[in-house]
Amino acid sequence: MIKQLIDEALVAHEFAVERETDTTSFYVREKDSAIRFAVLHILNDLPAPAELNARINKLAPESFTRNPSFKKNCDLICIHRLDVLAEFKDHEEEIFAIEEDPHFYKKYILYYSTAEESALTDFTYDKLVAVISDKIEFLAYKENPLIATQYSFAAKTFIKLPFFRAT
Repeated sequence: MIKQLIDEALVAHEFAVERETDTTSFYVREKDSAIRFAVLHILNDLPAPAELNARINKLAPESFTRNPSFKKNCDLICIHRLDVLAEFKDHEEEIFAIEEDPHFYKKYILYYSTAEESALTDFTYDKLVAVISDKIEFLAYKENPLIATQYSFAAKTFIKLPFFRAT
């Protein structure tokens, strides 16, 4: 479900799927003379940054790896499920090690809980954009940010992935 939502967001921002596997999708967006790449990857574990880079490099389409812009202009969006949001503290160092690794890709770890995933049943990217603009939802989230809601996931998405505009 989460992978589908991020896929919808990428398509809404004019990315096209180039290759897809069960865990990883490769996207490209060409606008005028600019090219940008994105990779959406499901993380079942939190590997060392070098191992993650190697996984993605091995799966990347040849059309990407031959393009000199690929490694310099690619966003690697990793989605990782936690049982509960409070588990983030247990994995914080591993997540930051991946995100702060300067090699190969700009990396983003979008983590979510099983309760957030349940709250997003039959959800779409358009609904995610609408939820983030809801002032009442914002106030409820502000009061208790560890409660798993549609808004908690939307807030993380737009904070972690700032190139997705909620407008």
